[in-house]
Amino acid sequence: MRTLAFRIAYDGKPFHGFQKQKDPALPTVQGLLEHIVSDVLAERVEVVCAGRTDTGVHATGQVVHCVTQSTRPLEVVSRAVTRLAHGRLAVRAAWEAPPWFHARHRASCRVYQYHILNGPEPSPTLAARTWHVRRPLDLRAIQAEARDLQGRRDFKAFQAGAQVDHYFRTIKRVSAVTLPTETRHGTDRSYLRREVAEAPLICVEFEADAFLPHMVRMLVGTLVDVGSGLRRPGTVRAVLRSRDPGHSSAAAPANGLCLVDVAYPAHCLAPH
Repeated sequence: MRTLAFRIAYDGKPFHGFQKQKDPALPTVQGLLEHIVSDVLAERVEVVCAGRTDTGVHATGQVVHCVTQSTRPLEVVSRAVTRLAHGRLAVRAAWEAPPWFHARHRASCRVYQYHILNGPEPSPTLAARTWHVRRPLDLRAIQAEARDLQGRRDFKAFQAGAQVDHYFRTIKRVSAVTLPTETRHGTDRSYLRREVAEAPLICVEFEADAFLPHMVRMLVGTLVDVGSGLRRPGTVRAVLRSRDPGHSSAAAPANGLCLVDVAYPAHCLAPH
């Protein structure tokens, strides 16, 4: 038996999340992957992910694994999966993991980024990857509020959905920065590079051991409300103490969120 691991990227918009749904007609990343990988390996396989992204959430660094008896070379499998996905997802890296490897249980941390377009005008070019917030945001207020999220915390108030064993998670790092803006007119002919370079973007990044369902989006929604003045400084502390999701702000839209990295101890990356 072999354990194959893949780092994949996908656009979340066409999918009803990563995890397969009760209705098989609903497209999911897991459903697509299992269909393709099973065909490539000529046996039915189950694909397990590091993080079950919600409907509409993107990924550039999702990690999945499957167990197989197939002897097909890993590089052949990797290329075939990308080719047969027809642009819906792509394999960025692949490795043969130890037999005990598990994409979710062995992960040491996960990193999500949320992008906010903070200006009066929308950007049709960036709409699929950002949350357009017209109200001016106080970045320093967001940064100060985000500091109260770091460390081991009970995040029951910042989650919604499935029941879990416990609500404690460790946020190792939160950063909120404006991305550098520069005028490229006359020096760069690519409209796409110009659009990104000149957009008033704020990137909020979270690194944690794990996340609860909808947790990042509810955190971003609350930070944005503080940054816009709709809620007072100290809101995060108060919501955490309440342990009541009803005290959180509404979750930020899914399209601004992306799973960018999943890290593992070194011994998980190659068989021993």
